[in-house]
Amino acid sequence: LKQACVRAYNDFLIEWASTSPDRLLAVCALPFWDVAESVVEVMRCSELGHRSVLFPSQPQDFGQPDLSSSHWDPIWECAQSLNLPISFHIGGQAALGVKEGEFSPRGGSMGRKAKFARYSALAFIGNSLGISELICGGVCHRFPTLKFVSVESGVGWIPSLLEALDWQWHNAGVVSEHPEYELLPSEYFRRQIFACFWFEKEVLARAAELYPDNLMYETDFPHPTSMSPGPATIAVRPSDYAQQALTDLSDEVIGKLLHDTAARVYRVT
Repeated sequence: LKQACVRAYNDFLIEWASTSPDRLLAVCALPFWDVAESVVEVMRCSELGHRSVLFPSQPQDFGQPDLSSSHWDPIWECAQSLNLPISFHIGGQAALGVKEGEFSPRGGSMGRKAKFARYSALAFIGNSLGISELICGGVCHRFPTLKFVSVESGVGWIPSLLEALDWQWHNAGVVSEHPEYELLPSEYFRRQIFACFWFEKEVLARAAELYPDNLMYETDFPHPTSMSPGPATIAVRPSDYAQQALTDLSDEVIGKLLHDTAARVYRVT
């Protein structure tokens, strides 16, 4: 029954996206608790026109093997062969203490909205768990042309994470343990991992300077943190944000952030 629900959802996405196929691209869900069925669904959805595969960044939080486990290799191999990037949406882990009622006051003085603000900020960084596992666990090494996308997670923390990983890579002597790893963490990232931004300003320029080919703009509509102006949000229109946040970047980099990289990752002509 659960597999049937996943298939029905993926079929619905294709029907929904068909109203504007030049603008809407479907990303398929998987019955990830069953690897064999997941492979079948990836192949089926590729034929239907899906452009990416949604996957939890911390499957062990749902009683499954770690993301770096070879258990998932059949899915990675299938997605790589079909040129379908893997998308990690925030909230694909339970490590941040997300439980029923997390956003409701349960004693103490934090309050529902303050809890939401705290979780929303920490959830962005939560995808660093998955990125570090992909690199340190050898997934990027084993599947060198498979693309991974950190969705709705921001990008300001990317340089800090990768600088720390590179430093510890040398400091801990990872190469002596894994001589087959031919690249540094930051180099694996540059080769095949991507991240998305939509409201950052102060930290965006540095991330774009270091990783201009790995960042993509999103509006995140219609989530509460999306670039959708309204009476209860400080969000501005995407065009206004671009004018404010990207003004010091070169036209070439701006083109990559707003169009070229996403077109390449999702095979849009």
